[in-house]
Amino acid sequence: MKRSFYILVILLCFSIHSYSQFDSLKSEILSYEDTTAVTIKKGRKLLLESFQKNDRSKVLQIITYLTKQVENEDYLALYPIEQEMINYWLGQYNEVDSEVQKYTDFYLTKNEKKLRPQTDLLFEKIKAYMKDHEKEQISQIERSKLSEEQKSFLKINLTFLSSDYKRSAPLQDTLNDLTSDFIAKYPHSKYETYLREQIRWAFKPSKWGYGFEFFTGYGVFTKTLSQQFQNSIPIGVAFEFMYKKYALYLRDYIGFSHIKEDLPFQAATWSKGKQARVYLPELSVGYVCTKSDKLKVIPFVGISSTDITPTSKDQSDYQGYSDIGWTFTTTYTVGLNVDIRISKVNTLLVRRQRIEKSYSFLKVRYAYNAPQFQNKYAGLNGDMHYLTIGFGIFGRMYNRD
Repeated sequence: MKRSFYILVILLCFSIHSYSQFDSLKSEILSYEDTTAVTIKKGRKLLLESFQKNDRSKVLQIITYLTKQVENEDYLALYPIEQEMINYWLGQYNEVDSEVQKYTDFYLTKNEKKLRPQTDLLFEKIKAYMKDHEKEQISQIERSKLSEEQKSFLKINLTFLSSDYKRSAPLQDTLNDLTSDFIAKYPHSKYETYLREQIRWAFKPSKWGYGFEFFTGYGVFTKTLSQQFQNSIPIGVAFEFMYKKYALYLRDYIGFSHIKEDLPFQAATWSKGKQARVYLPELSVGYVCTKSDKLKVIPFVGISSTDITPTSKDQSDYQGYSDIGWTFTTTYTVGLNVDIRISKVNTLLVRRQRIEKSYSFLKVRYAYNAPQFQNKYAGLNGDMHYLTIGFGIFGRMYNRD
């Protein structure tokens, strides 16, 4: 009995001790404050107040303290863009220059891994000020004793920093023109990498493009073929691949026709009125000779193969029909494509440095096809002209320039 009592007392003491430890830990957790994060939060608040009071001396002191004493490998006190804008405001252009030279992939990646400041109004307020006082800032730059290259860069960068995050196309075009002019005027400038990677968002088209098309139309036979078959109405699909101004077409023309007269074969007679299928797979190449925003004209030549046979159903329903008709025979093709754009160009961001531009089009295509049936079947000759109208989509990749 005594032994059981002692065990109970020991367990009770252990429980009280454990509870006391957990309660102490809970209090420690609740009272804990991240002093670095709190210092950054309060420092940024004081920085904003000093900025709004136009206290430049105080702003400079706070920035120096936050960036030199508080910020470390784990915490970010000020975003690089905030430092740039404040240095513009302070007229510390050498500091702007120094900050710009840090803009490397390593530097940006390193900052992304740090704990960022809590959300506040510092960035928005400074940016709004810079936007409202851009002309004053430019005048201040012009009065400085910097080189013309530095002044030109600082003005371009100021326009960039003052712009909205989602810049309009006209503004981005302006920035692209300014940076292009700067790079042309100052080749091998130390600012070139920054201008190209951070400000200039210009894209140049890839050499390759690609398209897809559904089409229908009308095919006309000549000579013997016209006596034996009605003109065909096709459906088909086509793929196209562009390299610079050269085009490669892969097309599959399936024509629907009927027999005009009985056609005797060794296996069976192909009866008048029966359906016929005209298969014309094609490989052709073309060259863009005329191009505008709405129109593209491409003459082409190629090789294909013509097959005129009964339908699959008739081949299974009628004895001997699987062995009649004119099987795939070499065919030479020449013609003209006219592509008419019918939609706006859509832009899709594929990756940060790459976009795709695509649009829908109507393709009007004329082709003259010369099947070499006479070399394979005695007494059979004739050609086929066709005109098709297709609906398709064409796209091309654009890489960051």
